[in-house]
Amino acid sequence: MPVNDLRSFPERALQRSAQGFGPAAFRLSMLPASLAYGAVMRLRRYAYGIGALRSYDPGVPVVSVGNITVGGTGKTPMVEWVARHLAQTGHCPAILSRGYGAPPGTPLNDEALQLERSIPEVPHYTGPDRVASARNAVSAGADCIVLDDGFQHLRLRRHVNLVLLDALDPFGGGRVLPAGKLREPCSALRAADAVVLTRVDAIPTDALTDLRSRVRKITGNAPLIECVHKPMSVAAADGSDVSEPDSLAGKSVGVFCGIGNPEAFMKTVKQLGARIPTAHVLPDHVQYSKVGVRKIIKACTDVDFALTTEKDAVKVGAFWVGAPPLRVLKVWMAFTEGQERLEGLLSALFANPDRI
Repeated sequence: MPVNDLRSFPERALQRSAQGFGPAAFRLSMLPASLAYGAVMRLRRYAYGIGALRSYDPGVPVVSVGNITVGGTGKTPMVEWVARHLAQTGHCPAILSRGYGAPPGTPLNDEALQLERSIPEVPHYTGPDRVASARNAVSAGADCIVLDDGFQHLRLRRHVNLVLLDALDPFGGGRVLPAGKLREPCSALRAADAVVLTRVDAIPTDALTDLRSRVRKITGNAPLIECVHKPMSVAAADGSDVSEPDSLAGKSVGVFCGIGNPEAFMKTVKQLGARIPTAHVLPDHVQYSKVGVRKIIKACTDVDFALTTEKDAVKVGAFWVGAPPLRVLKVWMAFTEGQERLEGLLSALFANPDRI
């Protein structure tokens, strides 16, 4: 399968699968900066912990969904699940996100567009000042907040910290940026109220047992929740013509995506029985252009259809014209362990108002 990888060298070098002298030399050269950055992040979290830096309390429960690595761990499906669960249990949630990677002049990035399409009944506030967004959400009637990608956003007080770890690469190579993929040292996991292991079906049983043990050594008694990214449907980009995921079996598809973990997406497509004669891997949060999309279309001339993620589909939009057809693989967060514990954490926020 020929893969046209259009990510930058530093982005590719930090991938767990990146081998060879070049990636290794790059990571080694970044080690001094990594040590300094890690120290700053430790000091910052400590300053918030002792009150030297203050967090704003919006007066309603705040559930943070975040991670400790750059790249895809499944935050967007988890944000959707939490927001939907809160709405279905009688609450009025609002989603807050920074909007990183939004096109110039527009407030919504790809993840926000995906959430807006999936759960339009939940208001979504985007912007770098999430304290201001929280005030606006509460003023508009929100009785709880879901903070997207919020583990490092300590300016806003949170009452439940959900931290996601991708079982395929949970600790980002063991080094803090820029020598590794960790946003802050692993010790930050002690602040988690629950750790969610995603893609647990992608690693062997003994590796999963070892991962559980490593996480518990850091977090102690914090609940450990496990889930998989379950393919739910294949549909046209506008949501029509929906079919089962197994409809991909035997099909020849041209895959393209600009997400944090493209390897996992392509692995899922292969497991569903599709053949991938051509693939394009683009930078995370890539902004598609007419010229770039035309190049992808040209590479997909001999396939049954092109296939991408929900996150990419909301950005390709009108750029995709002509053959082949564009299809979208929808993935949902399915729990294999700990869903009741997570639901209990969320319901306790409203059963114990003294915690707020």
